[in-house]
Amino acid sequence: MKNCLSFSRLNFAVIRKLSHNRDVQLQRRRHNGWTWPPSLLQILFWITVPIFASSTAFLLIPLHILYAPLAVFTGTIWLILQMIVLTCIDPAVSNLRKDQAPAYFDTTKHEHVIENLFCNICLINVDPNCKHCRQCNKCISGFDHHCKWLNNCIGSVNYRLFLLLVLSVCFISALISICLIVLAVISFINIGLLPNADKLPIKLMLWQGLCVGVAVTYSIVAILCAHLLYFHYKLWQRGMTTYYFIRINRECKNNQKQQQRKQQQQQQQEQQQEEKNLSINGGLTPLEKTCSKLNIIKSRAIRDSNIDNPYVSFTFQESLANNEQK
Repeated sequence: MKNCLSFSRLNFAVIRKLSHNRDVQLQRRRHNGWTWPPSLLQILFWITVPIFASSTAFLLIPLHILYAPLAVFTGTIWLILQMIVLTCIDPAVSNLRKDQAPAYFDTTKHEHVIENLFCNICLINVDPNCKHCRQCNKCISGFDHHCKWLNNCIGSVNYRLFLLLVLSVCFISALISICLIVLAVISFINIGLLPNADKLPIKLMLWQGLCVGVAVTYSIVAILCAHLLYFHYKLWQRGMTTYYFIRINRECKNNQKQQQRKQQQQQQQEQQQEEKNLSINGGLTPLEKTCSKLNIIKSRAIRDSNIDNPYVSFTFQESLANNEQK
């Protein structure tokens, strides 16, 4: 038993080490979202969808004992069909040699996977909007992002279907949330307005609590999907993709960090220079020390005015020069 535990720990440590090593590359590529292994969010979706569908159909029985559950299962089937289609689609570039295994990427020979519109792993020429996905290990035309819910990449081939899925989830979640909230409010006001409420196999208070809790969950899903749709709408206006947007933000943050480091280095150098000047001026008379401090303050004022307002700094320097001449 101890040997088995030690062996499993050793395997877990090796897998964890390999997963954090960027030089390690998969020697096979994913065909679509069904290629093993599945992602955690993909497994979570296929587990939670039947649970939420059956619970929602049960909670909507007071609305109508037949048509309400039927509408819920119809919407669920519509979402599942979209998920299946998007998972089955292969978004790879059309000129990908599927019978050829991906080449090993040597970081000592190449700086980037795609150089001069040539992929060093797929060994094919690609277009400027193409990107080699690390999870799928293949080039995706019009790459937008790798969706973990689908365990598949979203590119120019399946981008519109992906937006249709998000729109469907947003609409269905919002509609169910509104229905549950309305039913709960009506039950608090007058339970007699719900003729099928007596057919519930649970207590009324429990049903009301479940309606509110499930409605909140659906509302959160609808809000997140609406925010995602708005985000993609803004990207469409700017002619950008999700990957390009993330890359630009990352570059901006790196530039800001570099500028902050340069400013800190300049401040440290100025402080060191001021300390040297003060140490050199240690043997001067009090009047000379005061003049040196005034010169330091004047240089700081000129520097700050140059940064904040060049025009004001120019007039300030001119006035100082006139005073010195007088």
